[in-house]
Amino acid sequence: MQIKSKPLDFKVEWISFTNIFQQRSIFRLPFALTMLIALSLTIFAFVLTKDGESERQRLEFRKQAALLHQTLESKIQLNLDAIHALRDYHYGVEKLTFKGFTAFTKELLLRHPSINGVSFNPRISAEARADFELSIRREISPKFSIKERDPEGNIQNASRRSDYVTVAYIQPFDKNQKAFGFDVASNPVRKAALELARDTGSAVVTKRITLVQEKGKQAGVLAFVPVYSAKRTPITEEDRRKYLHGYMVGVFRVGDLLASALTGVSPKNISARLYEAEDSVFLAGYGGGKGLWDAEAEIVTNTVWWSQEFDFGGQKWRLELSPTKTILKNQSSSGAWLVLAGGLLFTSLLGIFLLFMTGYATRVEEEVIERTAKIKSVEGEVRKLSLAMEQSPNLTIITNTDGRIEYVNPAFESATGYMKEEVLGKNPRILRSGHTSKEEYEGLWQTIKVGSIWRGEMKNRRKDGSFYWALISISPVRDESEVITHFVSVQEDITKRKEAEKAILKAKEAAEAASQAKSEFLSNVSHELRTPLTSMNAAVKLLKDGTIPGVPEDAQEMIELIDRNGERLLSLINDILDFSKIEADKMELSLTSKNATEIIQQVVESMQGLAAEKGLELNYAVTSDLKILTDTQRIEQVLINLIGNAIKFTDAGNISVSVRESDGFAEFSVADTGCGIPSKQKESIFDSFAQADGSSTRKAGGTGLGLAISQRFIHLHGGKIWVNSEEGMGSTFYFTVPLTETKEK
Repeated sequence: MQIKSKPLDFKVEWISFTNIFQQRSIFRLPFALTMLIALSLTIFAFVLTKDGESERQRLEFRKQAALLHQTLESKIQLNLDAIHALRDYHYGVEKLTFKGFTAFTKELLLRHPSINGVSFNPRISAEARADFELSIRREISPKFSIKERDPEGNIQNASRRSDYVTVAYIQPFDKNQKAFGFDVASNPVRKAALELARDTGSAVVTKRITLVQEKGKQAGVLAFVPVYSAKRTPITEEDRRKYLHGYMVGVFRVGDLLASALTGVSPKNISARLYEAEDSVFLAGYGGGKGLWDAEAEIVTNTVWWSQEFDFGGQKWRLELSPTKTILKNQSSSGAWLVLAGGLLFTSLLGIFLLFMTGYATRVEEEVIERTAKIKSVEGEVRKLSLAMEQSPNLTIITNTDGRIEYVNPAFESATGYMKEEVLGKNPRILRSGHTSKEEYEGLWQTIKVGSIWRGEMKNRRKDGSFYWALISISPVRDESEVITHFVSVQEDITKRKEAEKAILKAKEAAEAASQAKSEFLSNVSHELRTPLTSMNAAVKLLKDGTIPGVPEDAQEMIELIDRNGERLLSLINDILDFSKIEADKMELSLTSKNATEIIQQVVESMQGLAAEKGLELNYAVTSDLKILTDTQRIEQVLINLIGNAIKFTDAGNISVSVRESDGFAEFSVADTGCGIPSKQKESIFDSFAQADGSSTRKAGGTGLGLAISQRFIHLHGGKIWVNSEEGMGSTFYFTVPLTETKEK
């Protein structure tokens, strides 16, 4: 009776707990399956969120990369347009000078800082080399000479070749002085680009080269824009080779060009690389935390996220872009990890819920929704940052496909007077000036809506009502599915350039009108004088020859005087008529194949009497039987002029005429033992109305047009004329005419 029941009570309680445990064991399999499913879903959500975050980063990066590519391509095109503008300036002036070239390019280089230099490289023949070097020494530098690199890469005087393409005018001069005088055609890479530009009439860029003026290790390229003496691009390849005058050249350091296009983009955030697409030759790199790269070996970056090829003056370049680990780390959100942590927490709470309580699932779901909203918010901020073009000096406008403005940069505000807040959501038509036709706008829209780039010039209106000219490039931007989502318009203010072009055009028109008026006046006056003078000379010759009887003998001397001066006056009028035809571009040649020796014989025989009157010996000598392509009358006129001058300015001695073959030309020479030409007057001897010695010329007679007309005739034949002379020692005049065939004696 004393407490025997206590052990019994204890046994009953133990059996009761064991039963409960045994009853719960029936839930172990469903619990394990539920926890496994929950854990699997958590891992799946983590992977999905992580992939979505990575894909978002790629999408946003590619949008930014597309904008950067468009910026680089637009900047390159604007730079090429600037070189074309320099060629147009050359066409618009009567004569290109170093002073004028320097003044024009100063403003051009300020507007295009990514151009390292510009130059004018004329094509110089071997025969003209000495005269050309002398003229540049007088105009720019007394140390000038045409140079090239030797096999070791050192600069030396250029060896003799048939022609040269020489850096004559270059700016900035101090920065590019090492290239001054360099024969660009001496390098095979440059020469290939020169010949392609010459034959196509288009801008051509060289492959990767090392610039003569390069002090570091950057790769360089040259952009050649051909310049033709016809003041326009000839239609046929044959004419383009014939009339090639030289090249306008843009000098680019590729690294500087790439860096200028990425202005405002931190090198810590992006890795950019430029290659020649054909052979994947490395040109330049930027970013990766390093700034500019000179060599591909320095690249430390992720795999390529974006790659695009584009054309630069006939060269295919490829731009490759990748984000750096720094920007990926900065842009990556904690969303995926939060999902993982939340999922694990949810799974843990779910286990507790299955055992003890409920309610935690709702709280976890709310937290997931909150984190997802934060991820979307971050995406919006990244998209806005990708459109940042705050540092660009050109006006930048980004519109959506509805034509509504979503972004303008500070340069737009400064140029137009509109603040960003005033234009967001509006259509760019607020800039219309009324000077652009409806058809032009329709053409613009038809171009960009199919995904092409539109380029052109427009006259736009500022907020205050004033106008400005803009060089515009509008490029479509596509998303990952190649659907156009935005349009980027980059505008360069070219108002000053348009004003300069207008002034140049007016000056050119005025000069042409004055020249035409002068030529017509000279032609009309000469014709009016020649008719009565011809009749008068004919009458005087009748008196002189005795055809008319009864003329007193003591009048013969006066008749001789009238006859000589009449012939002299008629010769002067004929010279003026020829010169006016040449200036009016109305002189035409009748070319035939003619024996050079026969032409010399005929002219020398006709001039023997005049030489004999002064007691001079006139002879000729030839070494071969040469056939020339010539207008016989004009070549005879040149020889008569040169021999006549030799007779006029030679008091004693002899005059010798000869011809020989020289590099596919017949080279004529007329040598005398006369008074010679003063050195200070040699340069102007072929100018219109120029005379070597005023006193001697007046004494001997002459119009001052003979040598000028002779020079024009020889140039029309495709040859050249020059003189070697020493005062008191005589003169030798030379000129060349193309050969048709050569026969050995």
